Amino acid sequence: MGAESEVSFGDLDGSEIRVGIIKTRWNKENVDNLVAGAKKALAECNVTDANVFETEVPGAYELPFAARLLALSGTVDAIICTG
Repeated sequence: MGAESEVSFGDLDGSEIRVGIIKTRWNKENVDNLVAGAKKALAECNVTDANVFETEVPGAYELPFAARLLALSGTVDAIICTG
């Protein structure tokens, strides 16, 4: 069964938001599709390409550590992990 109503967040303005995307090298085709979808959604929220930082790690095992390091760096406001 699907939801009877849609969730609406109104107009989102991400023009000042800095986002880090961490992706895995493993399963490249699927991960690249996930990253492309995330970037499309960010663009719809007015997040500029200049405010998106992208890096990669070997596999899913390294994602949490890389996310922790990125969070502690204070250079981004949000982190997206794909892998």
